Amino acid sequence: MIQITAFFCPQNQPEFFMKIFILLLNLSLLVSCNSNNNAGEIQNIPFKGVKECVNFSELEPYFHKDNDTTYLINFWATTCPPCLKEFPYFEKLSQEMKGKNLELLFINIDGKNHLEDRLFTFLDKRSIDLPIIALTDPNANKWTEAVNPDWYGALPYTIIYKKDKKKYFFGAFENYAQLEKEVLLSLSN
Repeated sequence: MIQITAFFCPQNQPEFFMKIFILLLNLSLLVSCNSNNNAGEIQNIPFKGVKECVNFSELEPYFHKDNDTTYLINFWATTCPPCLKEFPYFEKLSQEMKGKNLELLFINIDGKNHLEDRLFTFLDKRSIDLPIIALTDPNANKWTEAVNPDWYGALPYTIIYKKDKKKYFFGAFENYAQLEKEVLLSLSN
């Protein structure tokens, strides 16, 4: 325990500064641990099955699965008209490919401050039954580089992969047939 009288005793200056340092260090650790209890974990949000990911490193394993499943991962935002244009294609794909070895994941990047006014409002107006993760990691430069060094963050952005065969799609799919063709190609490999 720190004695307050020691703080004001001039002959104990080195000890005084060490005690101040330790006190500040403990306070900063206490504040950082309590302010972000589940940092880095993918957490359920009590809204239509949406999950929140506050640290991209928790999502990274989704990009490196090595099994016989084809994965489609789409980055989108509610403020992106091309993203919203292609959303019905993904909904149709989800219905038509049920039972196939296909896993879909939709990563919304509207941001932590816009979960309610953008994402939840958008989902509330539609009956979307797709797996959505709200990525609220603010370090976009780092995680876009981790996804693909050639991606500069433009939306929509889709990855279709199976094992080590990956295809990256910058921009929206023009129509459902184009999306279906790419998924079927990956499923057949």
